[in-house]
Amino acid sequence: MRKFLALFVAMMLVFGLAAFAAAEVTIKGDARARGISVDKDNTPTDAKRYYDSRIRLQIKGTNDDEAGVAIQWTAIEPTSTNKSWGRYSQNGNATPSGDYSVRYDADDYAYLYVTTGIGKVSAGLMPADWGHKFWAWGTAKERLKLVTKMDDVTLGVFTEKVADTQDNNTGGNNLKDYDAHAVFAIGTAGEFKVGAIAVLQQDKRPTAAACPACTETGKDASGTKFDVFFSGAAGGASIAGELAYNTGELNKKNAKDVTDPTAKGSDSPMGAFVAANMDMDAFKASAAFAMTMNNYVANKYFTPTALIGTSSPIAVLDFGGWGGNATAVVLGATTNLSDAMSVGVTGAYYMGSPWKESQEKKNGGDGDVTITEFDVNFGYSLGEKTKYSAVYAYAKPDGEKTGTGNYNAITAMMHTISLSFE
Repeated sequence: MRKFLALFVAMMLVFGLAAFAAAEVTIKGDARARGISVDKDNTPTDAKRYYDSRIRLQIKGTNDDEAGVAIQWTAIEPTSTNKSWGRYSQNGNATPSGDYSVRYDADDYAYLYVTTGIGKVSAGLMPADWGHKFWAWGTAKERLKLVTKMDDVTLGVFTEKVADTQDNNTGGNNLKDYDAHAVFAIGTAGEFKVGAIAVLQQDKRPTAAACPACTETGKDASGTKFDVFFSGAAGGASIAGELAYNTGELNKKNAKDVTDPTAKGSDSPMGAFVAANMDMDAFKASAAFAMTMNNYVANKYFTPTALIGTSSPIAVLDFGGWGGNATAVVLGATTNLSDAMSVGVTGAYYMGSPWKESQEKKNGGDGDVTITEFDVNFGYSLGEKTKYSAVYAYAKPDGEKTGTGNYNAITAMMHTISLSFE
């Protein structure tokens, strides 16, 4: 039996390799290892010191019919109960707690695509990246998508399954069905690349009369999300920007409600930013302005500074956090000390005001906060596709937490070795 099993496995490997040889297969990826240190609020529970690592592979296989598959798989550092702690707890205790198996990342994907006469059709768990990371980035969604090109314009539509709940108490009837349908276009306007997308959300819910045992009942709800981004060159500068606007019952917020923070009301969350970079002989200068209204919080991969954008382990908030109405000005400069070495500085001023002003005052504080931040960045190329980088960040918030007193200074450091391969 063992010999038969060994022969069967060997035959599967041979035929599997032969199948790969008949297709065009590409494998590429990246890897990193980081050291993280953060001191926040000067209390032991807000301090953390740890290392983490990630290895990511992207595999694409295409056959002679111009159809194929795309897969991303990530082996990422296991997490403790508080995933920001990394592998070890703050007191140096090396005993693991929580799930310490190697895990996948949220943006891993696996989907297939087929080329047809009207365009490229994709189906499965696919990347949902869009624009400049302000509105959507770093996650994968279950979609059925069609993309086609007309001259220099890329047009696309997709439908996405957001949720599909079957309540066992109803005999398996499909009584909650949350979908999103979108149309988008990406093209050029002069020297600029421009993209626009509209997403219609539809959440169908059972009535209490139709399903007394269901836990989520009520009238059907809908919403719409819009986003426009652009990037290009003007007057010797590289310019990029994005505008996001979310509206409808599923997205609106009620700024005056103080009893139910999740209640929907009349305020549509929105946000925007514009940024510019310019090469000035010995150094590169940058500037950015960003704002949010009505509790819009930017995607965590939007990282204008070291401490904004919680996709970074040293960040302390996403843009729009610590107050649902926020504005920020960011200035930076970078210079090359050699062909391989660069240094840079960033200064930022962040102002956040409470989205629910009456709620903040009810809890004993005004909720307003400003943050002055300074970053120092260092980069060194160890090769064409291998780099060492380090960042030190210092910030002094000014204001009150909601009913809990003042913020204290924040210091953070991170150094990283990163590489890519194919």
